[in-house]
Amino acid sequence: MNAGEEIRHALVFENASSGRVLLLLLALILAWWWYRRGLLHSRSTTRRLLLMSLRGVNLLLLAGLLLGPVLEKRQLARLTPRLVLLVDASASMNIATGQGPSRLQRVQDWLQENLPTAAAGSGLSWQLYGFDSQVAPAGSKSLRPPGNGQGSDILGALEEVVRQVPAGGGGELSAIVLVSDGADTGVLGGITGHQEVPEWLTRRLHSLGVVVNTVAVGAGEEFVDLSLGDIEFDPFAFVRNAVEIAVTVRAVGTGKLTVPVTLTRQGRVLDTSQVTVRPGRSGRAVLRFVPDEVGKFVFRVSLPQVAGDAIPGNNVRSFVTRVVRDKTRVLHVVGRPSWDVRFLRELLRRDQSIDLVSFYILRTTIDAPGVGEGELSLIPFPVSKLFGSELDTFDLVILQNFNHGPYSVGLYLGEIADYVRRGGALCMIGGDLSFAAGGYSGTVLEQVLPVRLQAGNDLRPEEFRPVPLADNALHPVLAVGREDAWQHLPSLGSYNRAAGLADTATSLLVHPFDRVAGGRAPLLAVRQVDRGRSAALLTDGSWRWRLAAASEPNSGRLYQRFWNNLIRWLIRDPAMEPLSLRADTPQVSAGRPIRLRLASSSLRAGPLELRLRNLDDGSLREASSLEVSGGQSELSLPPQPPGAYLVEVVKKPSGRVLAREVVVVEAADLEQRHAEPRADLLEMLARQTGGRFSSLEDARLEPGRLTMVQHTRLVARVAHPLLARGWLLGLLIALWALEWLLRRRWGYA
Repeated sequence: MNAGEEIRHALVFENASSGRVLLLLLALILAWWWYRRGLLHSRSTTRRLLLMSLRGVNLLLLAGLLLGPVLEKRQLARLTPRLVLLVDASASMNIATGQGPSRLQRVQDWLQENLPTAAAGSGLSWQLYGFDSQVAPAGSKSLRPPGNGQGSDILGALEEVVRQVPAGGGGELSAIVLVSDGADTGVLGGITGHQEVPEWLTRRLHSLGVVVNTVAVGAGEEFVDLSLGDIEFDPFAFVRNAVEIAVTVRAVGTGKLTVPVTLTRQGRVLDTSQVTVRPGRSGRAVLRFVPDEVGKFVFRVSLPQVAGDAIPGNNVRSFVTRVVRDKTRVLHVVGRPSWDVRFLRELLRRDQSIDLVSFYILRTTIDAPGVGEGELSLIPFPVSKLFGSELDTFDLVILQNFNHGPYSVGLYLGEIADYVRRGGALCMIGGDLSFAAGGYSGTVLEQVLPVRLQAGNDLRPEEFRPVPLADNALHPVLAVGREDAWQHLPSLGSYNRAAGLADTATSLLVHPFDRVAGGRAPLLAVRQVDRGRSAALLTDGSWRWRLAAASEPNSGRLYQRFWNNLIRWLIRDPAMEPLSLRADTPQVSAGRPIRLRLASSSLRAGPLELRLRNLDDGSLREASSLEVSGGQSELSLPPQPPGAYLVEVVKKPSGRVLAREVVVVEAADLEQRHAEPRADLLEMLARQTGGRFSSLEDARLEPGRLTMVQHTRLVARVAHPLLARGWLLGLLIALWALEWLLRRRWGYA
């Protein structure tokens, strides 16, 4: 496409190769220097300077003739200017100020008014592109960019357009017209247009090789926004250890503000801090809390709304933190010393990951020591402290052959049961002071045990070897070694005979032949109770597995593995779960699917269901059947509205939760956190590239209102060698003759 023609003249040298020019230049310098040296004895400065100047001119003319000077007449066709209209299609363009239209709607109205004229009568060729974090050409039927991109990289978009457009044909770009609000989430976001431009940015802008005209959207609007910026938090925290969270608060279009920053979890306020924000600066608040339970939790930081807040959604942000144990705190309460107690306490004491608190009942309330209480070294049993104020500080409570009656513990059995339901762990070990023999039948604590108790004394002295229940042989607690390991263990000397299993409980080890209601008599049973877990080992003879280590070494390792497995299962060690559910990212942007990975250690998971619940209101959002065949599976849930969600894998038809994960769908992405118009940034881009800056209200897509480069194409060329001009050769001879005459007249050799 041509837009007229023009004639240009140019002087070129046909023999001017770089090597030849360099050699000729050195020869000229050497000749002139030698000639100057011969004139140094002259007494007349005027004569010396005149002769040296003539020699310099003569040498230059001679060198020019040797390089083959040619005068070219070029006929050039002016190409139709080719421009790209690059429109910001990021999410910040959807923001509206007050009751007016959004930034994007204003741009679309502007395009409808200007594009038809620009494309038809301006003599310009236009291509329309939209960009956010990527660049995409606009559709041929619609010039409207989508306006829903997450993130905006202005510099990256300019560089990508320069790479893409020349490949499409039609000549080089004459200019780019960038239409944007300047709210950049890329490398330009931290640069102020009024500061000195960094050297690296200058290089990248100059490397574009094209003029950029910028059109600012929202330059004159009154933009008011109070928002949460960066939140500094650790993805892991330790239970019962103070955690600090640093929050940045930004304010645009407001005066000096003092606002509260609130940290909550599931609606419960954990901490509040006041932060003062000044115009043009960010405020910083530090929030503190002490996690009291282990798990993966969603925490929420929120700000109040201010009058005229343009983006209320960026006043709230959620994040996910996993609370873990630095040590497992175990309360071990024993009714009477025994071999079973000794070996278990030794195992617990040697484990460096366990913080053990042990209490032994060495005398009862009816013992008569024969001396006063003040002369005894034994301390009173701190019932109210252990099972009252300090109970929630323990991860696991072990009641080993302990009779609650004589020590007023019965008053706190309800507290222990509630502790389990809240997420604690309880293990009861058998003996003549435990289970029904210890008076637990009919108590509130029985409601959280995995077995139903008989009335009266349930202890049965009997030699037998327990066997794993076939249906649950793959349970992680029983993963102690070879499959036949349980067949080679020493027999046990007694067990507490239960009436049967509690609802939702699971038998792992059973009596080889004794049967109770519902099946074989349980020896080891486990149970999920609301958010906590409980276990019942209905014997005080497991110490025999450890004692036999001298003659059968494998039994000693089995004893250690068995108790380690049981404790880890009770405290919800993720490695002990048959199913593991993990989100690819704990925080997902709105509009994107939730992707998860499900790992199964068992091929017999059975029919499952995947459920998605809203943590804010508990509503069920999604439910679908799930097939697991071992190994890892990739799962995907459809996009959800902003909020906190709980994903559960549930066993059918019992409804037991096998795995869970929490996910946050974020409303406030980078676009909403950095949405204020940046006219200063757009003005700097135009200035650095030689373009023009204007507001949307003043901008027009007309040649006289834009800065552009006029590209041309060579149509014809006529060359006139200067050596063919006699007058030039005559001039050179005349100048050399003049120099010779002057030298002779003034007496130079």
